Amino acid sequence: MKPIAPLPRLSAANAARLDRLSGWYLPGRFGLFYHYGLFTGGGNAASRWKPEPLAFPTPEAFDAATPDPRAVARNLAAAAKDAGARYATLTVCHTCGGQVVLYPTERPEFLHRTRKDYVGPFLEACRAVGVMPMLYLPCDCNNWDNPQTGPNVPPEVAADPARYGEALLRLVDEIRARYGDLPAGFWLDGGLPAGCLAVPGRIRAHWPRAVVVANCADTLACDDVDAGTTECLDESVVPDPPYDRSDGYRKINAWGCTLPRTDFNEDIPTPNDWWFHGEDEPLQPGYGDDRFFLLRQMVCALGRRGLWNFHPGIGPRLDGTVPPRIRPMLGAVRDFLAWAGEAVRGTRGPAGTFVRSGWTNANGSLAFHAVTNRLDDPSVFYAIFTEAPSKGLALLDTMGREPRRATDLRTGRELPFRMWSGPVLEDGPWGDVAAFGAAVVKLEF
Repeated sequence: MKPIAPLPRLSAANAARLDRLSGWYLPGRFGLFYHYGLFTGGGNAASRWKPEPLAFPTPEAFDAATPDPRAVARNLAAAAKDAGARYATLTVCHTCGGQVVLYPTERPEFLHRTRKDYVGPFLEACRAVGVMPMLYLPCDCNNWDNPQTGPNVPPEVAADPARYGEALLRLVDEIRARYGDLPAGFWLDGGLPAGCLAVPGRIRAHWPRAVVVANCADTLACDDVDAGTTECLDESVVPDPPYDRSDGYRKINAWGCTLPRTDFNEDIPTPNDWWFHGEDEPLQPGYGDDRFFLLRQMVCALGRRGLWNFHPGIGPRLDGTVPPRIRPMLGAVRDFLAWAGEAVRGTRGPAGTFVRSGWTNANGSLAFHAVTNRLDDPSVFYAIFTEAPSKGLALLDTMGREPRRATDLRTGRELPFRMWSGPVLEDGPWGDVAAFGAAVVKLEF
């Protein structure tokens, strides 16, 4: 791939970010986020929303129930690889799991840890199959006290953000000492409060090329943060179509995050509320009756803004496998990427280009599509239709610019068109929307 074209008015800090991100993160565009730990399989280990085996009260109970961590890691890595994810994130410790560290840490500031090492095998298994591994760390002192174990950091540390930040720095140092260069990136939760502002710099000192993502960071708080993450929506906004989350980012959400950045961001929807609630409980609205829902969310995340990635949160089962009801959704993503991968890998969204995405209307024929643009060849666009034209006629709004060629990406068939504000297609691959979840038209200018 050729170097990514520089963005307009790119600052020195953003140029450095773009350089780091362009190695594997931006070209990959799609990863899986694994919420694994004492809350694995459901609920919250602290508040005990669910009994075992859906949540575990202590690290000892969790260790006793889990298989060999190497088998868990192989399953996590294999699921990501099979779905077409280019990277995967594991929760080293999480507030919902009582902040129990998933390896036998020697840091006294973290009071509770597992006896088994789940982190090292995850890093190794992902690397073995070509999936870039990232590690999640919580940048806040919220213990969500577990009634069985009590808080996982001493009260004086929990009460002082600066001391908690220092404890997290030491944990980062320990991760470096234990696992060397295996981590490819870090995902920092909690909005990166002042007490933890030094954490990205410590990561950068240990792993100069690592990707650092900060959750709910609508502004990049320091130069060593590479991307923000948009986790929550304005619930008063009803997406149209229902899988298009891009219209839901309107105001400050529950975590204090405002409208996200056009570039250097990612979306992290949660197809099963992050964790597996058991075979009998329903999925979140939209996912249960449409195996293409997650795929269409991905298409909209990648093709409605700019340099965005898609990083859905998956709650694996205790053995690291994906819950059965989520497998068809990941299978749909895999099957789509098998023939449409070039419309996803190495692309960006349409922000700042002359091709528009969203709903279009051609003589009363409504259609909805996202748009991606190749990073190595800005003259190539992909219109990814997730709602087929209601009357078989589709307008691609290119602000009057006429493409040299329009092609059905799956078959290679050249598509005839006439011009209006862009090419109007009368004979498109609309059956692919029902068969694969999306149809892709390649436009070459």
